[in-house]
Amino acid sequence: MIAFCSVSSATGMLTATDEAAALDILKANRARLVMVDWELPFRDTGNGSLAGRFENLADWAGIPTSHFYSLCYSRAGDTDPWTPSWIYYEPYYQTMAYRLMVLGGTAPLVITTDGQRAGAVEQLAAFTRVLGITVAVAPTPAMLAKALTHRGHGQPVLIDTAGCNPFNAAEARQLHQIFTQAGADMVLVLPAGLDAAESADLARAFAALGARHLLPTRLDAARRLGGVLMAAKAGPLALTEAGIGAEVADGLEALTPEGLASRLLAAPPQGADTPGKEFS
Repeated sequence: MIAFCSVSSATGMLTATDEAAALDILKANRARLVMVDWELPFRDTGNGSLAGRFENLADWAGIPTSHFYSLCYSRAGDTDPWTPSWIYYEPYYQTMAYRLMVLGGTAPLVITTDGQRAGAVEQLAAFTRVLGITVAVAPTPAMLAKALTHRGHGQPVLIDTAGCNPFNAAEARQLHQIFTQAGADMVLVLPAGLDAAESADLARAFAALGARHLLPTRLDAARRLGGVLMAAKAGPLALTEAGIGAEVADGLEALTPEGLASRLLAAPPQGADTPGKEFS
């Protein structure tokens, strides 16, 4: 059973036994806290902490686990032993690979085709290692085909590619071949803050190669989001997740119309004082 504590009805408890129905309830009630008993792949250490991939990830990122969950105890009667339960917070769900592990029930197969950029494989492996996931390196079509044979039934696959100049015919053909061969959905990762017209040109070029989704990054630092909106419109590309920080544990958030609108309204007006001006 999954129980939800809703902001709009803080004293109410909502339940669902089906994952899709549970997510619909979360969205409809704008829930902020989720209490899950034993469905997640953690194990109780007996001292109030959760062992396994989650705590490894939080410790590696240097973030207190209280940022993600609170521990509660309950018992059926006065003579019964106390048993632990955990209340999970929204940041817990903000890592793509981890959400695939939890919601999909299995760890994703992670493949990188970027075998040329110095340190690319090591950087990605550092992120996935704390999740217990091994990165497959497949810089050639033959190696990619071999890596995909290790995919389990129904297992999600994340393919990391090298940066691509869509206006370079050779690079564009190589990227198109990768996603055609894998039968994958292409997601364009584009930093916010770029020139709006340049962003639109890039979105149209990648859409022609097969991209259907846009994942903007640097939303925590960019002061202007016009490029993100222009790219989504020009593709057209569906907005999915957004990069909001460099942390492994909570660097992504689901990009909703309400969330994007609040970021646009919070953007500083043109001509506003520049942070750090007093130090210049």
